[in-house]
Amino acid sequence: MTLTFYLKEDQPDKAGRFMIYGRICWLSQKVRFSTGEKVLPNHFKNERVKSSLAAAHINQTLSTFESELTTFFYRNQNDSSAKVLTITSVQAEVERIKTDLLGKKQKKGSLLTPPDISSQPTLFEFFSIYQADMRANRSPEWARSLQAVHKQLETFNSDLTWADLKINILNRFKAYLQEEEELSDNTIHAYICLLRGMCDYAERLDIHPPRDIHWLESSPGEVISPVLEPEDELAIINVKLGKSLTTGYADKYYLEKVRWYFLLACQTGLRRSDQWQFLNPQIQFIENVPCLMALQQKTGNRVAVPLSEFAYTLLLNPATDQRPPDGKNYNATLRQIGQQAGLTRIVTVGSFYKGELLADTMPLYQAMSSHMARRTFATRMTTGGMNTFTLKELMGHKSISSTQKYQSVSNSAIVQQTMEAWQKQQGR
Repeated sequence: MTLTFYLKEDQPDKAGRFMIYGRICWLSQKVRFSTGEKVLPNHFKNERVKSSLAAAHINQTLSTFESELTTFFYRNQNDSSAKVLTITSVQAEVERIKTDLLGKKQKKGSLLTPPDISSQPTLFEFFSIYQADMRANRSPEWARSLQAVHKQLETFNSDLTWADLKINILNRFKAYLQEEEELSDNTIHAYICLLRGMCDYAERLDIHPPRDIHWLESSPGEVISPVLEPEDELAIINVKLGKSLTTGYADKYYLEKVRWYFLLACQTGLRRSDQWQFLNPQIQFIENVPCLMALQQKTGNRVAVPLSEFAYTLLLNPATDQRPPDGKNYNATLRQIGQQAGLTRIVTVGSFYKGELLADTMPLYQAMSSHMARRTFATRMTTGGMNTFTLKELMGHKSISSTQKYQSVSNSAIVQQTMEAWQKQQGR
């Protein structure tokens, strides 16, 4: 493939500028396209703009076309399963670069019409397709890692579609890997790269996920996640649970089991992978307070977790003799429990991207996950005055920075402390 930029010197504008065009040649085929940029003839030399106020901007546009098209052809030529490049597919790639990367308006009748998604595989179905197509060129370790990404993404939200792979949701998925699964930065970076590679392959098969995956940073970032207020927990405790119609487990017993695990997690802060210790718990009385002697998976330390009267009663009256369900079913069941409990108040979930807040709103029950219990516990301990180092041991964190991510102040505490501050000022 060769790419050449040239001036179309037949239609100057009023300032005497000509449109810069691109010409792509490969296997005796040719595609011409407008870059959307104009320049005076004496400012255009060696396919770049010189001595112009707009030189940096225009040259960046040309470089974007050059880089993206080179990558597009390279991937196609080195992928034995890729489709044969046609004039139509190359024109479509040019239009994608214009609209997705350069922010140029799409022309009427453009080739980039919305794809028919009715016959396309779903996001989670495509994992198997991608793995099967790539098996000959990838190692067994690559396949295991891809399966891990599949499992983590499905546990995070089993309802995700291609269109959901936007920056805000991707940032929250990354935070899920950091906070709930507590994966290392290197592992998270590898997972994001695997997901990005799968999306690249999907594009070559005429599936068009959002380009946001290519802009996602693998470094840690801030997210906004809701926690339970006391009245929310009370609603979960008191609701008379019916049958679940959305998790594949239609019996009320399964909902009772998940509720029992979740309420105990709100009282103890144990991560889902450690909640098996609620069965046959090791309880010791320290300073006349019943404590769950919990083995923290990440640190290997056994920590005394003081139990409230409510938590102690729950442990003495187990709702199940089975270990916690897997994450996907756990989270889906929690959302069903929250809906039955009437947790419909609107909450904000969001993330930050390059300093800009990206936020969505939804009913509280839709944002519920096993990790919400852990955040709720940490918030309560912080509001109650527990210092960070004590909370670190209680949460079973290796790093103090991990603990600080969980710390937040409830709205009621903000109101109370603000009113106290005003009263002190007025009393002077």
